[in-house]
Amino acid sequence: MSGTQSRFVDRLVLFVNHVKKTTFFSTLLPPGSFRKYLAGAFYRKIIPILVALQEPLDVPHESIDPAMQNTEHFLAVSRHAGFPLAPGARILDFGCGAGVMVRLLVERGYDALGYDIMDYRDESSQALAGRFAFLGQGHSETGNHVIDWDGFTLPYPDNSFDTVFTSQVLEHVMRHDLIFCELARVMKPGAASINIFPPRNYPVEQHIRVPFGYHIHNKTYYYIMAKLGCRNQFQKDLSPRAIADVNYRYVRDGLNYLSNRELIRLASRYFNNVRIDLAALYYKDRLSPVFHKYLEHFGKTICLVMADKKI
Repeated sequence: MSGTQSRFVDRLVLFVNHVKKTTFFSTLLPPGSFRKYLAGAFYRKIIPILVALQEPLDVPHESIDPAMQNTEHFLAVSRHAGFPLAPGARILDFGCGAGVMVRLLVERGYDALGYDIMDYRDESSQALAGRFAFLGQGHSETGNHVIDWDGFTLPYPDNSFDTVFTSQVLEHVMRHDLIFCELARVMKPGAASINIFPPRNYPVEQHIRVPFGYHIHNKTYYYIMAKLGCRNQFQKDLSPRAIADVNYRYVRDGLNYLSNRELIRLASRYFNNVRIDLAALYYKDRLSPVFHKYLEHFGKTICLVMADKKI
């Protein structure tokens, strides 16, 4: 255990020892073993579990291109959700990021377009410039943008797309009602929107890699977690204090997790068929109600299907 970890445990033990004097803790553990138990549980049991939860549950095989796997995953989920897509189908990747999925879908014969708030495209997607549109005109290497959604409209005519796909997008949207309205407008009658994103209560917030980092919006907490090694791949060279500041701003300005119930309520204003479809996400015909309920709240990703638009 490092010196920093030891000091943290010492402070934590002082607090818990104070609590033990007036509670039932003294009946659970002999006083002399408490520090050893606490340190062992926190650093040899709890922390490894939390670190493991940060890693994807569906890590692709090293020989498989992750972007190719994501494209195959989208097509498979759409098919299992009851909306198979044949080559030639017009697809909007809303929140397209680097644009790789758009490129791969075009190579497969789909009429795919991409939209994002800024131009994040990589070199492989630059040749398809006419297939992309952006809310901002510049190029950005980061996702730290606060968007004014008043008057927001997608630059596409009504009834344009056979399906709309989003991946890791809905947790960043600040105006879900507005976005759902616009997606419904540009979708053709009978089209579906397949939305894959992390659930609100996943134990480790997947963008900042901090346990319960969305629910505990506190700089001191982020600082302690950074000292313990909780940081994402872009924060390896930052100090714990800098990480705490970055995470605090990111959660405040860039994340907006709604409950599944609230998402369904808002989407139902514009679509007749709205559901959390985890069977499709796992390529199954059905899941047991208990397993479905567990994955709905604690799985790494969930799938919101919106179809049969009302407008």
